[in-house]
Amino acid sequence: ITRMKKKLIELQDENVKLRINEKKIEKPVKSCKPRTIRLESMSQELLIEEIKKLEEELDQKTNEMNEVNEQINNVRLHYKQFEESTIENCTEFNRRESDLLKCLSNLQSKSTVFNELVIILLNVNYTMEDQSSVTKKVDEISNESVKTVDPYQRIRSLEKLLSEEHQHTLILQKHLEIASKSNISIDQNSIKQLDCKRSEILQKEVSKSKEILDARDEQIADLKSRVEQMRKMNEAMRALMEKEPSEIK
Repeated sequence: ITRMKKKLIELQDENVKLRINEKKIEKPVKSCKPRTIRLESMSQELLIEEIKKLEEELDQKTNEMNEVNEQINNVRLHYKQFEESTIENCTEFNRRESDLLKCLSNLQSKSTVFNELVIILLNVNYTMEDQSSVTKKVDEISNESVKTVDPYQRIRSLEKLLSEEHQHTLILQKHLEIASKSNISIDQNSIKQLDCKRSEILQKEVSKSKEILDARDEQIADLKSRVEQMRKMNEAMRALMEKEPSEIK
């Protein structure tokens, strides 16, 4: 832009100089001292020579006028070209500025989506750690319950763990709903890719949690059936023990 301003100033200076020269040339011939020529005292040859001089002088002035006009036309042409170039440069500058602003907006939107994805991944990581800790607790309780006599305590522990797993599953489902409802104005391809990745991760975690819940349900059902069998066997043993004394009598 600084170069364009300098060029404009140079063209304006040149235009002023040409106008000054044009005014000098356009001055009336009266400013020149008139020649005092006496036709009576001049011969024919002198007249012809004087006419030639006047014609040469006229041609010279005409050429000078043509040169000045040509210079003026060139200056006008350069000025017009410079003006058109300035308009084109301004238009190009505005277009690039608009493109850069759009690009910046897209980058900010993508950054927001990536931050959300990182948060979801961190939550998933914490959930996986919680699930692993729950699995360890279940294994510990299973190992301890084999040694203990009271099966109801084991059932209560497993039901507590089952409730915790339900809570983790609900949290994952909420994250999945939030991820599916997020409407961020960025490039559609990027949105689809990020949504697919988030949905896949969350669906995997939800399916894992459901599998763990199903396994816990099976364990609880199995324990309940065993407790029921033990209760029936206990009642049968009591009935036998009550019958034996009466038979002995």
